[in-house]
Amino acid sequence: MKTAIGVDIGGTKTNVGLIGEDGEIIDLLSFATSYSRPVKLKEDILDYIEKIINKNEDPVCGVGIASAGRVDYQKKQVVYATDNLVDWARVPIVKETSEKFKLPVFLDNDVNAALNCELQWGDFSEKQMVIFLTIGTGLGGAVAHRGEIIRGRTGSAGEFGHMILYPRGRDCSCGKQGCAEQYISGPAYRRRLKKSFRRENIRPGKELLTTEVIAQNIRNKNEPYYAVFLDMLTDLVYLLESLKNCLDYEVCVIGGGFSEYGALILHNIEEKFRNYNHKYSRRPEFVISREKNRSGVIGAGLMAIKEIEK
Repeated sequence: MKTAIGVDIGGTKTNVGLIGEDGEIIDLLSFATSYSRPVKLKEDILDYIEKIINKNEDPVCGVGIASAGRVDYQKKQVVYATDNLVDWARVPIVKETSEKFKLPVFLDNDVNAALNCELQWGDFSEKQMVIFLTIGTGLGGAVAHRGEIIRGRTGSAGEFGHMILYPRGRDCSCGKQGCAEQYISGPAYRRRLKKSFRRENIRPGKELLTTEVIAQNIRNKNEPYYAVFLDMLTDLVYLLESLKNCLDYEVCVIGGGFSEYGALILHNIEEKFRNYNHKYSRRPEFVISREKNRSGVIGAGLMAIKEIEK
């Protein structure tokens, strides 16, 4: 069985795994992303790839790297990254990885890689149009037509997080105002939650804002956590409706940290979408990513195997 190294660089965590040609994760390691220290991030990636290779006897055919930011797939370069990965575009990660391990290395946007993983399962590859939204540190997107990822002229296709949701709204790290990512993401949820606490004259300590506490209160539908969650989903549905008119997608896959809410997030999206979907248009199918936060690392490894087989 062919195997490849997959690397998924997120704004908070980076996964490095040994991936089989069937999409199986043979081994997986993770580390906290040094998002503001690009040289340290590069060194960590090289170190963890070496750890994976040394731990396993399976021969590795190549390395696939999935990175946040806008990626020129043909040139294998991150051409633009926001402050979620400070100065990452200037690091020649493909060149240095290839030189160190003497392997072919491929690079794509992290959400493209995640969608590439999802296309391996079910009948997604037969659909006319599939989109992927990842809601976590930021808001990312990807688009596939008949099983092929659409990247656009500059690698910017699927940058749903930087579509303007509220004109002249919140400042975004990309330099614009009102981008969807400023209203639909993990940091956006916390800002909304803090604002809700302040309205109740509560000064929330860190203990009220941890990932674990937030998740437990959303699942239990406790206020104000659940009300803020529903408000954010309303904005998400505005975005999904605009994307439906633009792309006429059949399936929307939800990934990232918020995919952990599973049926709760799907039920609310579907319920809210009924209010905005055009009467003449079929409602799309909404599903949770099969591999959730592991889809990026799997998709990165599968990308390398697929490219080598060409």
